[in-house]
Amino acid sequence: MRSGIYDEFRNPLYAQGIRIVPASGRAPDSMRGFLERIGCYDAAIASNGADILDDCGQIISQTFLETGITLEILSFIRSRGCYVHTYWENTFHYNLDSHWARAYQRSSRLLGVYEEDLDAFARQHPTNKILVMDSRDRIAEVFLEAREHFSNRCAITTSKPEFLEFNPTGTSKGIALASIVDTFHLKMEEFCAFGDGRNDISMLKACGVSVAMANASAEVQSMAKAV
Repeated sequence: MRSGIYDEFRNPLYAQGIRIVPASGRAPDSMRGFLERIGCYDAAIASNGADILDDCGQIISQTFLETGITLEILSFIRSRGCYVHTYWENTFHYNLDSHWARAYQRSSRLLGVYEEDLDAFARQHPTNKILVMDSRDRIAEVFLEAREHFSNRCAITTSKPEFLEFNPTGTSKGIALASIVDTFHLKMEEFCAFGDGRNDISMLKACGVSVAMANASAEVQSMAKAV
């Protein structure tokens, strides 16, 4: 990561010791437009911590799911009849041609590609996130089933009630932020985290100050020191 005058230009608060680190479940290419609008940040977290970006929005760290666990996740979701997609560079690749794919393409600004055989694609193109989309009730049900089935073999979380997300084990927003904070020569106790989704809990628990949005679930609010 850069330092000195460049950082002060990107982040006007840099000289006061304040670092800004946007963190999202979005893929890097889906997140960059928001980073440009923010305009001042010192690093960024994407894909729930599986991607870490520098202050120019370029990937400096990336962790992928093992192919075996990817295929097991896809089989698990397929058996439950849900929409699911993987990621490859600036595209997402999905198993069902449905309104979920079209809605995600609009909201993410990524190109969606239908794969008749998503398993075959996944064998050749590693992903660091798998996203399942369905009704709130169905996602809540499958989330519990997935957590029991996969145990600690992958990271499982949600960002929206309609989203179920799988990432490599040992990745989270909190873990990614800790590695970034270390490069700043600061401590997690000196950081304040804001969040509204289950995928923010690791940050809320790790930072010295934690704030949940008022529309966050009761579970997320319970993890924060303020709402």
